[in-house]
Amino acid sequence: FPASWSLAEKMDRPLTGIHRPVDSYDGNIARRVQRMFDAIRPGMSIMRANCLLYSDFHLFQPRSEMDRRVKPSGAPPFVRTERQCLLRLPASGAVVFTIHTTVARVADLSEGDRADLKNYLYTHTDA
Repeated sequence: FPASWSLAEKMDRPLTGIHRPVDSYDGNIARRVQRMFDAIRPGMSIMRANCLLYSDFHLFQPRSEMDRRVKPSGAPPFVRTERQCLLRLPASGAVVFTIHTTVARVADLSEGDRADLKNYLYTHTDA
């Protein structure tokens, strides 16, 4: 489910074009991500995850790059997590990128999970 992006604006773009709206995606990160993508071999997969605080619980939130998401003020009630998997196809060499999204109410998390979330958000400035 897209969160503040649309597939039409991402298709056939280089990684730097895909991540253009991401403020923290600078040249250093771009080089490291490109190196990771270049290293993916057929039959090998890579998984990463992230989480963001949201005011809206809907999974499907497509948005144009020009229509930036307003970051919530105060304590947002929802945490949106994405598990992203990448796999290189053997015949075409294309990289398939999938996202599994979960949205949970922060208040419904266990005390330990809320502490982990707070620590994650403290250490990841783009969250």
